Amino acid sequence: MPSPVGAIVILLLVYIPLQRRLRFLRLRRAIAKYGFHDRASLRSMTMDQAGEIQRYLFELEFPDAFERSLTYGFTQTLLFPASSALLVHTNQISSSFQSPKRFADTELLVTEFISFPPSSARSRLAVSRMNFLHSRYASRIANDQMVYVLGVFACNPWKWVDTYEWRPLHEMEVAALGTFWKGIGEMMGIDLEPIRGLASDHPQYDHDHDDAINWMLDMQRYLDNYDAAHLEYNSDIGALVRPTMDLGLTLVPKPLKGLALKAGLTLFDEKYRKAGGLPSPPPLATSLVHTFMTARKLFLRHIALPRPSFWSARTISDAPDPTTGRYFSAVYKTHPFYVKSTVWGRWGPGAWARWLVGGSLPGDQGDRFGPDGYVVEDVGPPAFVGKGAEWIEKDMRMGQEVMPMGKCPFM
Repeated sequence: MPSPVGAIVILLLVYIPLQRRLRFLRLRRAIAKYGFHDRASLRSMTMDQAGEIQRYLFELEFPDAFERSLTYGFTQTLLFPASSALLVHTNQISSSFQSPKRFADTELLVTEFISFPPSSARSRLAVSRMNFLHSRYASRIANDQMVYVLGVFACNPWKWVDTYEWRPLHEMEVAALGTFWKGIGEMMGIDLEPIRGLASDHPQYDHDHDDAINWMLDMQRYLDNYDAAHLEYNSDIGALVRPTMDLGLTLVPKPLKGLALKAGLTLFDEKYRKAGGLPSPPPLATSLVHTFMTARKLFLRHIALPRPSFWSARTISDAPDPTTGRYFSAVYKTHPFYVKSTVWGRWGPGAWARWLVGGSLPGDQGDRFGPDGYVVEDVGPPAFVGKGAEWIEKDMRMGQEVMPMGKCPFM
């Protein structure tokens, strides 16, 4: 019988190779499933294939990086004079109710069209609902702003995964992001010609073919150029950004809010902190947070097992309520918008923790947070509830004509 030390050695000799094999199994299976073994094969990727690859990244492989990158991206899109002026004028961020609701609605619509195949009616409905909401302000939203926001959703997850996660994105996965978001951009009627060829000096740029890798490189260069040209602090930006940052601290106990803000700011690029009028975190906070992120990266890569499928980070219901036909959010970060009021949700351990820090629970304040759920056609500002049905139906037909989901947007 081996000694305790010998047993540990044997266990490690078995566990380490097993862990490494399982860690990369999901990626290997995806490559084998689609046959995307080289860059040339990626040029035939369809939107539905790209959507499926993106979903396993979002829900299983890197849910933390995707969620954080898009949360920070939401704040990032507020840091420009033109967009901040519109939001202040429409009271969509400065209001203590509209700020969390706009965040929840934006996240919900994006989650809707990410969580289902792009060819599905549910995904296309979410895109068209977003198009309808944008159309109400069409005269005040320039194409370059639309390109920038699209680029944030496409490129921020790539940047965050490569910086903070246990492995960088594979070329197939980068191409999936480019394929999916270019298709979404075309369905939204965004003119993407301004990004073409911007990154042609990049060593990975393919000058002989127009493909998703080129598109992602071009889009990242566009974001960098746009930041350099337009990032500028003003009073409107200041009125938006700090309340938005504070929104993320809603469930942090009051004595810890200052510390949590400093920790959060360490992950926000200096150029965005300056544009938002936000302070630079102290060097000690930066060092501690980055040490933690490095330790997390090493732990996940070399010790932890991959997230199993049953632990998917899926946040919306797949099927509607059989009685009302409405859908629900399964989780919430700040306010319980569209979360069903249940005994567990109001009396479970998580509910007690939220109550202790002054957070709202599902069912609080009557129907203020929509505890009866949502229909995609009504997501958005209260003024647009029940409006746009014919517009959306027409837009869905046009979207299908512009971007058939069995078609690669680069062919």
